Amino acid sequence: MTHNVSPEALAIIRRMQQSELTESVIYEKIAAFAKGEENKQTLLRLAREEKAHYEIWKKYTGLEMKPQKAKVLKYTL
Repeated sequence: MTHNVSPEALAIIRRMQQSELTESVIYEKIAAFAKGEENKQTLLRLAREEKAHYEIWKKYTGLEMKPQKAKVLKYTL
């Protein structure tokens, strides 16, 4: 899919894409330790939503990214 996006906007989209992916991994990891099935399911739903947002931004950037390990570690400790 081709999008006419300025370089400045593309840079912002890349940062957003990276954040969405990282946050999806954080929610998944936190869900593994969540108490109560409802809490766990809520966190897993949030993880799926964040991953879906990542996929939307990926259509604009064409980039496959990896989560930011330092942020994942920071928020899951």
